[in-house]
Amino acid sequence: MMEFSTIIKPGYFIEISENESSFHELCGENHINGAECPNCNKPLLKLFTLDSRQLPISYDGKIHFLFCWTCNIAQEDFFYKHISDQKIEILKYGLGGQMDDFPYENYPISFDSKRAVLKEINDTEQDIIHKVNTAQAEEYEINQTKPDLIVPKHQIGGEPYLLNEYRTLACPQCSEDMKFIASFGDRTGSSGGFTNNEYVQTVYQICQNCRTLGAYQMTD
Repeated sequence: MMEFSTIIKPGYFIEISENESSFHELCGENHINGAECPNCNKPLLKLFTLDSRQLPISYDGKIHFLFCWTCNIAQEDFFYKHISDQKIEILKYGLGGQMDDFPYENYPISFDSKRAVLKEINDTEQDIIHKVNTAQAEEYEINQTKPDLIVPKHQIGGEPYLLNEYRTLACPQCSEDMKFIASFGDRTGSSGGFTNNEYVQTVYQICQNCRTLGAYQMTD
């Protein structure tokens, strides 16, 4: 695996919570200005909203993790800039490819909102994930004792379990290397998944100076 640079150590798993006072939101409707898919002419799918003020990073405010699986955004590197908590600007994306029945029929515009909390990844869990990513441990062996660690999960910071070779994105505004900030698996907390395939993963990197996110998809 190429050099891995993360914005937060240790990292956190994202877990659904009944705590209505939680600042973090899994899924939910997208009412963010500028966050309409340029191919599908509908709101981008909101995966997660992170309140960064709770974390030791220089980014102040909410970070919205957005994507679209019903067009070619999912086939190219996708970049957008946060103008404010409620406004983004799309910078680069894959053109065209709009589909009505992909990744599955009756695909929703949004999934039900769930409050979420961040659970710190302990040293043992992080060590296992790193060893699997760097081929120092066999996935088959880990599957016997810690199967939940070798399936893409929702995660902020740290080093996630990776389906494919990690690659670093360059910020389209300043050309600096971006740092890993989040990875998302399939679970939405609702009846349908993001793709209905637990081995699809969406990786996000950030340029804090430019307030820009870059995203790409991994598949097994």
